[in-house]
Amino acid sequence: MRHHNDKPPLILASASPRRRELLQQAGIVFTVVPSNAAEDVVVGEAPAEYALRVATAKATEVAKNHPG
Repeated sequence: MRHHNDKPPLILASASPRRRELLQQAGIVFTVVPSNAAEDVVVGEAPAEYALRVATAKATEVAKNHPG
């Protein structure tokens, strides 16, 4: 489903109350669909690599049930 501005709907794949609060304060419309992707840290992994890996895993998991 597309919004009136033809952008795909934003899905927050996190149950984090702080992330939800930040998006709401910014006036961003979104839906919360928490992901069950593993967030384990890999030994020696840089913080940026961890963030990218986990974000990709969460997005991939949630996208299976929410195409587009």
